[in-house]
Amino acid sequence: MLKHVVMWTLKKEAHGKNKEENLTTMYDKLMALPAIIEEIREYEVGVNKSERSSAFDIVLVSAFENETDLETYRTHPQHLDVADFIKEVTKKTAVVDYDIKE
Repeated sequence: MLKHVVMWTLKKEAHGKNKEENLTTMYDKLMALPAIIEEIREYEVGVNKSERSSAFDIVLVSAFENETDLETYRTHPQHLDVADFIKEVTKKTAVVDYDIKE
């Protein structure tokens, strides 16, 4: 199993909307993907509650059977649409992909 973790910090304003509005839209767009992309095995989106200056605003924790399934997710047209929106509203991204040993 392969875990895919992504964290983002949003811009204060983008798309003519404030950070909170874009955060809600981003959350909704991300949460729609598991119903569309069958390769997703686990999927969790969380909005940050920490007030630390080093904290990111939102995180995605997902799991896939293998690298091929993760690549299918990455290149899926619906994911690409969501990714385009995310690129426009975020200023910082961190990604970690790692194997789960079973």
